[in-house]
Amino acid sequence: MKRWRSWRRSRNVELDVARLFARGLSNQEIAQRLFLGEATIKPHLAAATEKLGVTNRVQLAVVVTHAP
Repeated sequence: MKRWRSWRRSRNVELDVARLFARGLSNQEIAQRLFLGEATIKPHLAAATEKLGVTNRVQLAVVVTHAP
């Protein structure tokens, strides 16, 4: 959780994408909400997954959903 707290403070696109993904939005819906190209969503999710030290999108959603 320490890693999550420090990452959360940085307030970046990866965090926004991860939060929307955790809420169940599709890549297309996330792209539309954040005014990004749909092709950029996968790399943002991959970066978020790496930064939080998880190995897949399910773990990413759990961390983002249950973080303080």
